[in-house]
Amino acid sequence: MPDAQAHSQHSNHSAHLNPWVLGGVGTLSGLVLTPYILPLFGVGSYTQTSIWAHQLEGQTLASTAELEAAGGTFYGTGLAGSITEAIAGIPLAGPILTSSAEIAIPMLGMSVTAGALASLATVGVLAFGGMWLANKMEKSENPEIAGLWSKVVRGAALTTSVLVAMPQILGTLSLGITALAFAFGGNELLVPTVLKLHETIGAPLMGHAASAGTSLAAMLIPHVVTCGGLIAPLFSGLFFDKSGDDPSLASHAMHAVSDGGARADIRLVHADPVVSGQPVTLAFQVIDKVTGQPLSADELETTHTKKLHTMVVDQSLNDYHHLHPSYDPESGLFLCQFTPQTNHAYTAWHDYKAIGDVANVQMQTPLSSLRTSPSLPSVIRHTQHVEAGGLQVHIEAAPPLRAGQDSMLRVTVSDQQRRVVPDLAPVMGAYAHLVGFTGNAEHFIHCHPMGAEPRLDSDRGDGALTFHVTPEHDGPTKFFLQVRRGGQPEVTIPFGQLVRAPEHFAERVMPSSHAHAAALSI
Repeated sequence: MPDAQAHSQHSNHSAHLNPWVLGGVGTLSGLVLTPYILPLFGVGSYTQTSIWAHQLEGQTLASTAELEAAGGTFYGTGLAGSITEAIAGIPLAGPILTSSAEIAIPMLGMSVTAGALASLATVGVLAFGGMWLANKMEKSENPEIAGLWSKVVRGAALTTSVLVAMPQILGTLSLGITALAFAFGGNELLVPTVLKLHETIGAPLMGHAASAGTSLAAMLIPHVVTCGGLIAPLFSGLFFDKSGDDPSLASHAMHAVSDGGARADIRLVHADPVVSGQPVTLAFQVIDKVTGQPLSADELETTHTKKLHTMVVDQSLNDYHHLHPSYDPESGLFLCQFTPQTNHAYTAWHDYKAIGDVANVQMQTPLSSLRTSPSLPSVIRHTQHVEAGGLQVHIEAAPPLRAGQDSMLRVTVSDQQRRVVPDLAPVMGAYAHLVGFTGNAEHFIHCHPMGAEPRLDSDRGDGALTFHVTPEHDGPTKFFLQVRRGGQPEVTIPFGQLVRAPEHFAERVMPSSHAHAAALSI
């Protein structure tokens, strides 16, 4: 699938443009610039903005007596001041990150606080360095490093970055709201707004700039360099989160459901974000657990005419795709593509068997959506009769489906005159394929009809099919039956079945005057 591979490489970078991140960057950037953009249109003034910026930062509203009474430990107002005070308590780094000492910038004729510059450098190092290290660890052949520890590093880097940047981000919000209040309500709206901000969002004492100049440059440059400079690397780190040095090699979490000591795992190397109506390219590697090296298609058993079966379904269990990744020997990747019909998150299940393994392996991975739309819990109705694609299907289970127990699921495929069809054509080496998912695709069933399988494409089978099913989990289960009549397109027929909970026994102590216990089966 060379076209799929090209599409995968082309879309690696765009796949990480999360709209929430873009929206956050745009909103905060607008608030950073609001106090300076509005005066250009004759709304508000630089002078008034400067005065209230310093008051928000506690430089005039906090009296000298209050500062002396606090022992010089006044860190600002509201939530921003509280976070600044918490940061100040960090040994060694805290006093530096919250310092209000001024650092002169002679070339610009102004000064910037040491705490703001230290925070800027810290957030930049953590956001980029932490994400880079986590991405490197994620590519490790050691599953523990690639899984748990890469997540620990990523989580710690992002959490610390947000904590360090938060006082300045909150101060930016306060200053932007203040400028808007003054612009549209004058001092009458400005005074109560600032007082309310002191009690809530607040602002840190270590201001963005010590200069209270009235020129645009005197205020805009230090503000954008510090506040805007803190926001940029923080959100850039989120962009950088999944890309690493080579975004096409970002791995995704896989969950083994049934591996029976299998030799190989699957690593999802690349997945385009889900957008309804747009092709999604998936790229996999099959990894040898012992050597950590990828296996080629020649090292996998052929199961029902294919090396690898990938079943994809959305959260509502309505949009189902049965895919067969093709192997690209140059990259060592298995590639496939599907076009989602919803903006829900999807789940991919993979069914395969490495040479030498006793049984097939079934593994799961989530596929994220770029424009996630609300998804109600899947509604699965138990049914014994369904019609689709010009066919009628009758379903009976004997005994009734129950978790952990064997059952024969008899499926009869008939035409519109209720006559059992005599001409089922081979579908991937079988007369039918049956795939089942529990709610939200958390669990998976994949089986084929019992009896003789077709040997030639010209062979035909009877529509009375029997599947040996042993569900591992109880609850409503959505099945998809894939069949094809000779000379006609393949048809996928969905139907629901209720899988009962497993039978079990429990002892209940029955109260009586004789204090004896009775064991009751339930």
